[in-house]
Amino acid sequence: MFLSNIDQVLNFNVETVHFFASHEDFPPQTVAEKIKDALEKILVPYDFLAGRLKLNARTGRLEVDCNGAGAGFVVASSECTLDEIGDLVYPNAAFAKLVVNSSDHSLEKDGKLLCIIQVRV
Repeated sequence: MFLSNIDQVLNFNVETVHFFASHEDFPPQTVAEKIKDALEKILVPYDFLAGRLKLNARTGRLEVDCNGAGAGFVVASSECTLDEIGDLVYPNAAFAKLVVNSSDHSLEKDGKLLCIIQVRV
């Protein structure tokens, strides 16, 4: 998939963190499975998210390789509670410790993941 000149220059990760209180009817493992199932379904119409960002050696430009290689899915755990995390109203630099490090997925020959979902259970 061709990327515009703006896409070539404005290439950065967007990390978001969302917090939800647990619910006794939905144990964490069940929630993780439901999110994984939903991700698999949404990748059908939005198949480019299952591709990779690659450098085209011939043109020297970044492009999306719609190869269906899949999105990243990480299940993590934490011992802390929402109350221990603190004020969730405003972004907090400490939230970065809760997110998988997407810079570990560099532009290698197979390309960079376009979508990584992490669920903490």
